[in-house]
Amino acid sequence: MDDRFFNQYIEALKNGDIALINRFSELLLSDIDPIELVEKIKKFQSLDLVSLEDSKLKHEIENILVHNNICSIMNSYSLFRSGTRFYRVRLLENQTIPNEKLKNISDFWNPPVEYINKYGRLNKPHESLLYTAFNPRTAIYETHVSVNNPFVIFVYETKRDVKVAWIGSPTNYRHHNITNLKAIYVHEILKNFLISEFTREVPQGQEQLYRITEYIAKEYFVAPEGVGWRYPSIKDKSADNICFSLNNLNRNLNLVGAIIGALCEDGTFGLEYVIKGSEVGKGIIYKDKDGL
Repeated sequence: MDDRFFNQYIEALKNGDIALINRFSELLLSDIDPIELVEKIKKFQSLDLVSLEDSKLKHEIENILVHNNICSIMNSYSLFRSGTRFYRVRLLENQTIPNEKLKNISDFWNPPVEYINKYGRLNKPHESLLYTAFNPRTAIYETHVSVNNPFVIFVYETKRDVKVAWIGSPTNYRHHNITNLKAIYVHEILKNFLISEFTREVPQGQEQLYRITEYIAKEYFVAPEGVGWRYPSIKDKSADNICFSLNNLNRNLNLVGAIIGALCEDGTFGLEYVIKGSEVGKGIIYKDKDGL
């Protein structure tokens, strides 16, 4: 592929010509050798990724995701309508009301940057993002809540329609008018690579591994007018997480309330208190199937 292809592809992106973008994506993907791509991924996964310097790490990622100076993974977006709810969990020391861990408005939102000393799934040290899930169950699993461990569920709701980049999304190739089997096969290899990285179990002390997903999300998955990222859950394989950037966060999300409780033996949430504004209720049992 020559410079003419590159220039035409960039022009299609600028103009938002979806049909032409899909056509160029198919041509680009079909030009990639799947055997060579698999070998690149194997080589990457065999590296000492914890101690690898940033520039080398980025080069190795680009070696997989970029072909002929063009990102070969097809971007996908997820649109959430106004009124969609998201959930975040934080561990507590007890279930008392008022709770010493929930004294300020800031305690109900993203953590202060001074408490973020390590890389996270999508954040750098001293960078604060709001990590949420589609349902309380996923949020609890992601936070490693154990039976009888006190925790609080924060409930947020979108104030308006919002869009996020979707990492590892299912691809409707027919919708994109992509029929080349080699192109489809290569794209599925790339998606599986992304999913494996975003669901990687990272042991304590090896948070440098999060540099991989942090770089991929911000370099290759930035949706136009997007407010964050959607990516597969590590603990709840059937669900996704949503991470919101702080740009216009209060314009996009509303805090509905917070629920304090503990996880019961049978998997239900034993909720001692529900806090919404000045209202406090007691003795509620929330079951996952009931919704929230």
